Amino acid sequence: MLQRNGVPVSTHDLAKNGFALLAGGGRRSWTEAAHALAAAGIPLQAHRIAPESDLANPDGRFEKTVGIGPQGALLLRPDGVIGWRTAGSHPDPCAKLEDVMKQLTFRG
Repeated sequence: MLQRNGVPVSTHDLAKNGFALLAGGGRRSWTEAAHALAAAGIPLQAHRIAPESDLANPDGRFEKTVGIGPQGALLLRPDGVIGWRTAGSHPDPCAKLEDVMKQLTFRG
């Protein structure tokens, strides 16, 4: 269960206004990549699941449960379905995430 300021948060609510990237508590590379794409006009919100971040995972099971690990991330489609996930980092997370978004939105 994810929480924001001690209040439970549904992953479905995170993606109701567009795509949502949920990144493990390790490095910030996936969320930084998502912020860069959002700044370029792609409807994408980014959340890092970590105690000091906007979303916390009090029971510590989120990363393992969704199969991403601390260096990984997943991308929720606006309908709440996982459109993509990775268990680790990538040499160029921005290029990778941009490619994934093109595939999910059918943009060439």
